[in-house]
Amino acid sequence: VGYNCEFCATGYEGDARRGTPYDCQPIQITQPSSRCNPSGTHMERGGRCICKYNVEGDRCDQCKRNHFYLNPTTPNGCLPCFCSGVSTDCTSSDWRRQSVPLAMSNWNVVPKNFATDLYEARDRIQQRNGGREIALDQSSLGRPATEVLYWKAPKEALGNVVTLYDGNIDVHFTNDGND
Repeated sequence: VGYNCEFCATGYEGDARRGTPYDCQPIQITQPSSRCNPSGTHMERGGRCICKYNVEGDRCDQCKRNHFYLNPTTPNGCLPCFCSGVSTDCTSSDWRRQSVPLAMSNWNVVPKNFATDLYEARDRIQQRNGGREIALDQSSLGRPATEVLYWKAPKEALGNVVTLYDGNIDVHFTNDGND
């Protein structure tokens, strides 16, 4: 499991990074006793809880530093923190995930040096597909077609992205113009 198949799945142990079919073998499981936290425990050996990779504590009931959300469905027990370098401490939240569509109005185009709103393109940006897509004919700006321009998201889409943790931002760009 993992983005690069670098971890063994729950219930298996070994070094998954070697790239052979036999890297991860089933763990010889002795059911954890009631003293081991089942969410953070692979198994118990000789009366000792064997913690999942991102879990620690005698009972395997605490996330390691820079990790949070002890959960039985998480292969490594806890997830790594995502704090954009602001902090290394994080805790779980009782917030729930939901889809939040971003209005496509208030986007703009900026030149390569990212000067703020150098081209006032808002009145030239067309909304399509019920407002879920935007389009711009670069020639309508009176600028060379070879000039590099960047889409600039509105402030509602920038800033604090902590609530996006473990979610997706889907953006699709197409170029219908002449290259």
